[in-house]
Amino acid sequence: MGVAATLFRVLANKHQLADYQFQQQMLNQSKFQLQAQLGSLWGITANLEPNSPTMLALNAQIAQIQTIDKGLELQSQRLSTQIQALQAESDGLNKVLEKNISNTFKLLA
Repeated sequence: MGVAATLFRVLANKHQLADYQFQQQMLNQSKFQLQAQLGSLWGITANLEPNSPTMLALNAQIAQIQTIDKGLELQSQRLSTQIQALQAESDGLNKVLEKNISNTFKLLA
């Protein structure tokens, strides 16, 4: 791979890495919001009778929020894996780029 092609790939990786990191930040923000909702619901359930209709409805909402949170966690793990892969690829490309530049300057000297 030539210097220009390697440099292009490095820049494309940086762009994609920034995109994945932004997506992960958005997922984390959503997870924090869900945790705040759960905290509010748990606070409400503290004063209710265990078998009351309100308590059962709140428990259903809590279960639904926990399911959504698990889905967000899976997405976050997938993004983390993709970020690690891109970082590893970028490290390898940087080494190739350095080697290509070094070889180019040796040829010109």
